[in-house]
Amino acid sequence: MHDPSRRWANPAEFDYYAKGYNTKSLSKLLRRTSRTIRDWQRGARPIPSWTVDVLRLKDAEAVENRRRLYPLHERRQMQLLQDDQCSEPKNRSYSVTNGDGGP
Repeated sequence: MHDPSRRWANPAEFDYYAKGYNTKSLSKLLRRTSRTIRDWQRGARPIPSWTVDVLRLKDAEAVENRRRLYPLHERRQMQLLQDDQCSEPKNRSYSVTNGDGGP
C-alpha cells in the first residue's frame, strides 16, 4: 500500500486512475476542494501519494463488484472468445468480372 519513502505521486498514474471521474466527484472521493484537484491535474501543485492509493483501491473494488454481480457475463465473454478462436473461417469464392457482366 503506502510506501513511507514515497511522498508524491506520479502525475501520469494519477491521471490514469482519475480518468473516469469528473472534478466534482473526484474532490468528493478524495475529500479535497475542486480547486486542489484542478491544481493537481494542471501540475501547479504536487499530488500526494495517498491519492493514487485511494483511487487504485476504488478501482479494485469496482472490478471485484462487477465480477461478483455479473459472473455469467464474464463466462459468456470467455465463451465467445473461445468460439471465435476455434471456428474455421468460411471459404468464400469470389469471381472477378471485367465490368460488362461477363467473366
